[in-house]
Amino acid sequence: MNLKFSTLLLATTVSLCSVVQAAPAPAAGMPDAATLKRIYDNSRSMSGLISYCVDQGVLTNESQTNAAKMVDYVTNMPATFDKSAGDAMEKTGRQGMTQGSDGKLSNIKETQQGLKGWCTSADQALRLGLKSMQP
Repeated sequence: MNLKFSTLLLATTVSLCSVVQAAPAPAAGMPDAATLKRIYDNSRSMSGLISYCVDQGVLTNESQTNAAKMVDYVTNMPATFDKSAGDAMEKTGRQGMTQGSDGKLSNIKETQQGLKGWCTSADQALRLGLKSMQP
């Protein structure tokens, strides 16, 4: 998965989380269960990937704490959706693997920007996302 796609995916997740937070549950215009599942799965994958980056010495424990905040936020959205794949998504992320839109797994070390670039960009996007959700 390339950096632009990863950043776009995270930004979309954050935007959709803000919509869900602002909407009374359940409301017209709220993302459907399939979209919410993707948001949840992506947040769990990102949490695993951030943990991998910490384990590799690229990021700090603060980044892991921020990823956990995002997962908690998404997990507690006022809606019902499938969370069954979350553990597997996070486990895959903890191995440094991300799933592309084609369904294939690739290691973030093999991305064009490399491990440090991928981790740093993902961490920055996560921090911005959390900041945008604060009142």
